[in-house]
Amino acid sequence: MRAVNSSTTVLFLALGWINACTPTVWACEPFELTLAPSDHNPTSQLSKNPSLQQPIDIQHLNYRALIQAIFHSTNQARANRKRNPVQYHDKLAQTACLHAQYMAGQGELSHINSQNPKLRTPTDRLRANGFVSSFVSENLAEAQAIQYITGQPYYTRIENSQTIVSHIPNGPPIERHTYLSFTQTLFAEWMKSRGHRRNILSKEIRYTGAACVYAGARQDIDVLYCVQLFAN
Repeated sequence: MRAVNSSTTVLFLALGWINACTPTVWACEPFELTLAPSDHNPTSQLSKNPSLQQPIDIQHLNYRALIQAIFHSTNQARANRKRNPVQYHDKLAQTACLHAQYMAGQGELSHINSQNPKLRTPTDRLRANGFVSSFVSENLAEAQAIQYITGQPYYTRIENSQTIVSHIPNGPPIERHTYLSFTQTLFAEWMKSRGHRRNILSKEIRYTGAACVYAGARQDIDVLYCVQLFAN
């Protein structure tokens, strides 16, 4: 995971790196969603949302569910620490998605787009999409689509042309994340990191938008690259 915070000076917080994986990039859907700050549901309300209870299908990602879950989780975290809620902005979500696609194509997490100078930094990317802000910050993550605990042993096998990942040899498949459990796991990791947590709880931000795209399998485990942008 990585976090970046920028105003007049860009500060990079190198909070992790990943090995390359084989990417498969999926197109992002439109991001014109009606999400108001007052919609940041408590966890009890989020857990009742049927779309968030569905297992993640990497072939047919529900971008709307991911965006809603990350947005609500952001404002829930802010409310827990007496921060004002932030507003959803489709340009931030769209820009986040485009950078997530770029990283998936490169097979690595990076705040820098080295292929296009006009899209080099988070601020550059937002400006290219018609959003100008004096303060921009960005959180990145590589997140697994299954409920595997990083560092634990696992075993793989092929059944009916499908790769099965299990905790024990010939054991049951590790369950796929639902959209809610995926977001909860993602946020737990972000909130444990000082840089990511600072971005989420910043008093300087007013808007947020996020996206996750499928980035292929890394050591037989499907992963998504996630980007969350913040601006004032």
